[in-house]
Amino acid sequence: MTLVVGHFSLKSTYYSSITLDLSRQSFYHGSMTASKVINQQVFKDGKIVLYQLADRPKKLWLCRIKVPKNKGYVYRGTGTSDLFEARRFAEELLEEFLIKIKLGQSITGHNLSKMVEEYESHINAKGEPTKRELAILAFLNTYAVPYFTKNKITELTTGEIARFFDWRRQNSMKKAPKMLVGVL
Repeated sequence: MTLVVGHFSLKSTYYSSITLDLSRQSFYHGSMTASKVINQQVFKDGKIVLYQLADRPKKLWLCRIKVPKNKGYVYRGTGTSDLFEARRFAEELLEEFLIKIKLGQSITGHNLSKMVEEYESHINAKGEPTKRELAILAFLNTYAVPYFTKNKITELTTGEIARFFDWRRQNSMKKAPKMLVGVL
């Protein structure tokens, strides 16, 4: 087992580079498993970790970012195999996250299905849901959740919502027969 730690300075910025023995399973968390990592670089006192995976045909750099005042890590692909470009991408992403935190915005954002689940829990917790609440819930689950599965709430624009209603008009679902409404 080997652990190589190196330090270097570039334009008054201190960086550290860590190469770990790949058998150290306990060091890695989440989607960054030790058996797959072939190269790893650490920047900004561990806030940014760039790494490459062995099972990828293109040796693109991936990044793991620890954002202050947030739980866990944010994982992103950098889209490049050049270390300098990957580091620049990760540092810009970290800066973007810090700005979002200062503005009180969400970094990862909620998706609509999570919010609909919370809404359903809320209306069920306060007692018997009204017909209007059930209709809203049915509309959201039938149309909005499937349409917005890949979108974060914080990323929705008025144009995207307008496209949703255009799509909704063209893709209406058939209603269940009246005798099955109470069963469903």
